[in-house]
Amino acid sequence: MQYILRIVFVFFTTFIVASLVYALFNIGQAAYRNNYKKHKEMFVDSTKYDVLLVGSSRAYKNIDPIICDSITELSFYNAGVAGAKFYEISMIFSAYFNTHRVVPKYIVYNLDELNFSTDKNFFNPTLYFDFLDNPEIYKGFKYKKYPVWLYKYIPFTRALEYNDDLRNNALKGLLGHVNLEDITVKGYSKMTHDNFKKLATNNPRPIKLGTYKNNTFFNSIITFCKKNNIKLIFVISPVYDSYYKKSISNYDEVVDDFQTFTDNNNYSFWRFDTIPVCYSKKYFADDTHLNKNGTDVFSSILAKKIKEFIKLRK
Repeated sequence: MQYILRIVFVFFTTFIVASLVYALFNIGQAAYRNNYKKHKEMFVDSTKYDVLLVGSSRAYKNIDPIICDSITELSFYNAGVAGAKFYEISMIFSAYFNTHRVVPKYIVYNLDELNFSTDKNFFNPTLYFDFLDNPEIYKGFKYKKYPVWLYKYIPFTRALEYNDDLRNNALKGLLGHVNLEDITVKGYSKMTHDNFKKLATNNPRPIKLGTYKNNTFFNSIITFCKKNNIKLIFVISPVYDSYYKKSISNYDEVVDDFQTFTDNNNYSFWRFDTIPVCYSKKYFADDTHLNKNGTDVFSSILAKKIKEFIKLRK
């Protein structure tokens, strides 16, 4: 009996210490991540917006909702997430509409090479762990075989997913630092540098055609928009000097294939990857992300296009 009591004591002491250490770690991580403001807006809040922007960082960094609001007199929200591919975008989409029950009139889906990848891994899974109360986040991680029950009810087990960078970020947060990437306004965050940084274009590789057509996660977005009478608009935001052509060996075929898909299904597909902005480094932070100057210009161009599009539909 004495040994059993010792084991129980050690177990509960370890549990309490681990919980306290994790709580401190999570306070620092949350502080560094600007208290997960954007994720709270997406997965907890229920504010109504007229236009939702989705995609990877090419949406997150390239489109400023405030500028779009001012031109269109509609309300925009940028739900783009860095590194997001089909699966992650679909989960974000479902989790967003789990709390935002009033659906938008329009959804602008920014396409890039990530969206045509069949890789379903999360770019940064730890960003979602504080939001496992949202059933769509919980379901999304369960589908990917994460031990979500443990992560939700025994939070310190989330440390299994942490690396040195995350531990360093937690320390930075405890010291009062905030990641500039997470300082957002209506979901938008500008690039942290304005000067152009070249991305590698060595060994261009092909992308398999039509990966989206039978993709369950992409099609779930299509189905939701049809069911709720949401107008879905696909865009390709500006890239510097034909970057996609240099990095994707069959880029023209991929775009033509998607153009056929949108034409056949009566979706709008707007390309901005060859507009004049694309040929001046002063608008870019790197080959695929606009700096704040470029974002201001492109957001204005996109907003005017949307305003004219809405006018023609009336």
